[in-house]
Amino acid sequence: MVRNNVQFVFKYPSPRDPDTGGASDNRAQPGHGYKMGGVTFGAVAEGNIISGAMLTDDLGFAEHRHGSGLGFDARHMTYQDGKTYAQKKNTYCGNIVYRTRSGLSLGGDWTGVTGHRVTNNVFVVDEPARVQCGTDTLTSASQLTVHHNRFYTDQDLPAADWMGEGNTVRPYADAAKAGGWPDPDRTLKRYVTDVLHLVVLDWSDAPRLDPKEVAKRVDAGEPYDPMGLKTFMAVATNMRKGGTDPIPAKGKPSWTGDYPWDARFTGQAVVNWVREGFNVEKVDTGGARRSSGQASDSGRNR
Repeated sequence: MVRNNVQFVFKYPSPRDPDTGGASDNRAQPGHGYKMGGVTFGAVAEGNIISGAMLTDDLGFAEHRHGSGLGFDARHMTYQDGKTYAQKKNTYCGNIVYRTRSGLSLGGDWTGVTGHRVTNNVFVVDEPARVQCGTDTLTSASQLTVHHNRFYTDQDLPAADWMGEGNTVRPYADAAKAGGWPDPDRTLKRYVTDVLHLVVLDWSDAPRLDPKEVAKRVDAGEPYDPMGLKTFMAVATNMRKGGTDPIPAKGKPSWTGDYPWDARFTGQAVVNWVREGFNVEKVDTGGARRSSGQASDSGRNR
């Protein structure tokens, strides 16, 4: 069960965060949202927000050019009992997919796959679905049914057997107004600057880095903290011991500060701030608030 999370789709390298050192394995940052792979069965992803705002607004990718929101990558696996299994009965419901290239990504071998459902989600996407090559075994609504979702896209829905009833399509530009979303473009960097009122750290603020490696990145024009994550974590990782250094109300925090506990520097605080921008209820401590899987016209999970 994956419920009530916020995921900022990430891809590396990026125009504003290049791989200057050239030593990174970029397969771990493919630029996609949540995907169920292998022989996953009985999984539910519900009430989550998958946002591509960071890719464009903070990292400099062109709008609509990267990322899928939700996906199935069907595979087969032979277990110790000698039987080969396929995916079965996985569900996406009540999620919001915002500013990704495609809403659904469908790939793999769908032979034997049954019971997948995609329902009551909101997709603000360039294309409703991207069906990868080799998925000619996805032929039936008994394998996958996509029904009662709201698509904000300027393309038509696929003419496929797995496109079920109750889906609606409106123009991409109508999403925020129609959904009643006051500020859906929120990112962690905006939380750092707009809510915490901090200035994003620079290379000179990181005392433990090799000066020669820093110089290479400075010469290449690579920013230290394009997403605001390091600035946020400078406090978050140093407040665990319950120190006494005051957290700055403005300006820059310090990587060597001994800060007191502050709930503003928790993942839950960021998640709730992003959810507020979509007019969705806050999650309680531990993220245990249950959603019924219905994303209403106001963007609110009931």
